[in-house]
Amino acid sequence: SKQSFTITYIAGRRGLPQGNGITIAFPQHGWSPPSADKNKDGYICAENTGSASISVEVGSKVGDRRSPHVSGWVTVKVISGELKEGDEIIIYYGGKGQDAPGAEVQNQPVKTMSFVMCYTLNPLPSFMGDVNDEAFPGYSVFLNRLAEEPKLEVVPGKANRIDCIIPSIAASGESIKAKFVLTDKCRNPALS
Repeated sequence: SKQSFTITYIAGRRGLPQGNGITIAFPQHGWSPPSADKNKDGYICAENTGSASISVEVGSKVGDRRSPHVSGWVTVKVISGELKEGDEIIIYYGGKGQDAPGAEVQNQPVKTMSFVMCYTLNPLPSFMGDVNDEAFPGYSVFLNRLAEEPKLEVVPGKANRIDCIIPSIAASGESIKAKFVLTDKCRNPALS
């Protein structure tokens, strides 16, 4: 089902100087890849509570052999000024407000879904290069990961219907197995 949510980064005692930022990796399976297009699922935008100017860079890597479990990266950089201790960067996945397109999230319940989040260095170390470049190390590299990364719980809605799954072909008098599945209003599996 389509959802929108926020991820908030709070600058620590060193703040976040110009040219630096934060990068978040979004999971691949069942999630809309992050998008810079405000009309597409997975639209990403951001704002901050300080006086710094920020930019949002989106890179989708669906199916990339170098990062197979990631649908895309979002980097929010400070392009002028700096974030001071306590300033926040608020990232909106699925957009912000009533007219936001939302984002598809996985439909299987999970207690803890983690997002990899790290500081973005300026400049990047030379061995990092571009993840699309053949010189990339061939595995996901997460430098300067944050001590506490965003986590969320994926929960189903209340049961709205019962789906019955039966064979499409059966002989008269033949015993068949039927499977019943409770789903919520978005047709995601429900718990009860």
